[in-house]
Amino acid sequence: MPTNSSTLLARATAGLVAFLTGGCGDSLATGDLVGSYVLRRVGPDALPTVLFSNDYVTSRVLADTLRLSANGSGTRASSQVVQERATGVIDTVQSEAGFRFHVRDGGVEIAFDCPINGDCAAPPHFVGHAISGDLEIDYALGARVPLLYARIPDSH
Repeated sequence: MPTNSSTLLARATAGLVAFLTGGCGDSLATGDLVGSYVLRRVGPDALPTVLFSNDYVTSRVLADTLRLSANGSGTRASSQVVQERATGVIDTVQSEAGFRFHVRDGGVEIAFDCPINGDCAAPPHFVGHAISGDLEIDYALGARVPLLYARIPDSH
């Protein structure tokens, strides 16, 4: 059985270790991300701006919102102007897509739902991290990055 002094030393050491490691990095949990986030920037550019461009189309994002729920599901609502390069035809596209998200290695990964019989790219489709309550997406399949989403106050 340990003596009083060795018990006190063990408790003090454990407390010091907890104190020192507690500030080394914030652990992120699914519940910390719950809320709505509105896209503010793509790379260095404010909206509206080019989200992606390839040989066939250029897409300019007008608005984009992520809604994250406590059960790890979410939705993305987006408004984009898409121009076909070959024809010059311009169309405004409104879309809403479901997704699942989870915390991994202190960041967040998002996998968009794939329709039945869809030929979808393997997830994750977005990878990012929380910054002062906002979300910064560092990887977005096919899109310019980073994507900076600002949390809408009182949305959780």
